[in-house]
Amino acid sequence: VTTRQSLRFINRIALPEGVGIDRVGEFAKIVPAFALEDQLEPVNLLSRVQLKEPETGHSAYVSFSLADPATIPLQLIFDIHAACGRSFKPDDSEIWEHFARLRTLKNRIFVGSLEDRCLDSFR
Repeated sequence: VTTRQSLRFINRIALPEGVGIDRVGEFAKIVPAFALEDQLEPVNLLSRVQLKEPETGHSAYVSFSLADPATIPLQLIFDIHAACGRSFKPDDSEIWEHFARLRTLKNRIFVGSLEDRCLDSFR
């Protein structure tokens, strides 16, 4: 029997009062750019990217979305799903090393994906 390793980290980040969807980029770096014209009003958000770490073969699916666009203040959902690039037998001692690497990958993505003003709320 082999098993696949993955970890999932989901964070709900309350943005400051008065911040609209058009300003989410001030808090998160992995957010798509969109046209801001007088006749266009953003009403929801979903952004997803897959990243791969060539050295280990590990990958991560990184998603940003809004919990509920009607909620005030806006709440950004930051979802990181990190997965190992290989399978293991359940009793393989390497599993723990790869869990640690997945956690390190998650932390790099977390810190690298948020702007300092957002990270300050976690310190």
